[in-house]
Amino acid sequence: MIDEAKRVGVSVSIAGGVNLSSITAVKESGVTVAVAGAAIYGAEDPAKAAKELKELLLAQVAIK
Repeated sequence: MIDEAKRVGVSVSIAGGVNLSSITAVKESGVTVAVAGAAIYGAEDPAKAAKELKELLLAQVAIK
């Protein structure tokens, strides 16, 4: 479904369940936007959580 959406120019997003444990799979799925609300705002240190998610996401981009 994601591949078909991308083929016709439709962005796909995911909200819910996006966290440090799932961000790699989320990126590999091909979604365009990932919302990690609870993973950031529910963290003890939201700034640190956001930074860690971003670092994992960018590391995944660099590998491919």
